[in-house]
Amino acid sequence: MVFIGDIGTEIKIDTGEDISSATGVSITYLKPVSKDTGTWVAAVDGTQVVLYTTDAGDFDEAGIWRVQAVITFSATSIFQTTIGEIYVAPAL
Repeated sequence: MVFIGDIGTEIKIDTGEDISSATGVSITYLKPVSKDTGTWVAAVDGTQVVLYTTDAGDFDEAGIWRVQAVITFSATSIFQTTIGEIYVAPAL
């Protein structure tokens, strides 16, 4: 389970495609309460997985976060995954 304030949580999104030649990967998120959006710069883990490891302050709202990986191969070739969900629980 993920809690507000967690650091070092690995977020992995399996794209189902070979993305090893990507020139850039990121994860776009939508916060559950404020509805703020943002982007985390991610990495390719293996050949199909987008990986981001959380830092301090990343998870600052409880609820269901929506996440989507964005993979760039070139200026004219950008791939987006389906939208996933991460439940972030409140912490004491």
